[in-house]
Amino acid sequence: MLQWSQHLPGTQDEQLCSGSSSRPCCLPKQRDEAQSIWMSSVCLAVCRSLPCRGSLLPAPGCSWFESGSVFQQSVLLYTRGIRALEEENKVPRGRLLQPHSSSVREIQLLRRLRHKNVIQLVDVLYNEEKQKMYMVMEYCVCGMQEMLDSVPEKRFPVFQAHGYFCQLIDGLEYLHSQGIVHKDIKPGNLLLTTNGTLKISDLGVAEALHPFAEDDTCRTSQGSPAFQPPEIANGLDTFSGFKVDIWSAGVTLYNITTGLYPFEGDNIYKLFENIGKGDFTIPEDCGPPLSDLLRGMLEYDPAKRFSIQQIRQHK
Repeated sequence: MLQWSQHLPGTQDEQLCSGSSSRPCCLPKQRDEAQSIWMSSVCLAVCRSLPCRGSLLPAPGCSWFESGSVFQQSVLLYTRGIRALEEENKVPRGRLLQPHSSSVREIQLLRRLRHKNVIQLVDVLYNEEKQKMYMVMEYCVCGMQEMLDSVPEKRFPVFQAHGYFCQLIDGLEYLHSQGIVHKDIKPGNLLLTTNGTLKISDLGVAEALHPFAEDDTCRTSQGSPAFQPPEIANGLDTFSGFKVDIWSAGVTLYNITTGLYPFEGDNIYKLFENIGKGDFTIPEDCGPPLSDLLRGMLEYDPAKRFSIQQIRQHK
């Protein structure tokens, strides 16, 4: 499956990934404590036996979270990441979040999902004093975008990108099997654990299809512009949700193997104009197998675009 990844000892790829074999390649070796945890979300090590900031429940009178700060303490039992909801999702005192809130939708979806390549929701905590809600997630050391930004080439060696991409397809296939369209697949929403396991995260704009829906037709999209397909860029009223995720995964694969984007623009209007035309080039050093896979995933016509089954069978 997906036999476009080859690694030759002594090549530049190997030099890029020198270091401990127990950590993901390109993962920064020395990291600031505030940079070593889940991207820009408010995260910390969680341990019930610690009295204050490192515990699930704060000690009376202590400041649980400080705005924009990240804390990490030694863990005795287990480690969890905690994400504070955005300002617009504050919980009014004595009231619950509205059912249509993106955070409520994400919590509802995560509670029903169990897969090694999808971020797991452990618990949801409320802080009446701060009128905030916190999502306790499984712990991830960094995001894929953070890793890309840490290397000059802004890309991964092909063999490393291949490993991450296979995990992305596994997680995406599971989401689709559960009738869920992610709608915002990109490196910034892909997290990594200490052993290099990829986790699809941020289902805030995801859509759960009706259990008796005839197909995967969707009508709304709020994903990142650079990862949107032509059918959305051209303003179609309806589109295949699963094929939107395939396109976004294709742009992600293009980005992590080349350090570039297949479509760019000075502003969102120019960007969507370029995406709507569907014309892009693939660097020659990608090689025939990878280039063919990218063309299949970035096919302009959604009906001809690769399915997950075709991606798995690609050689």
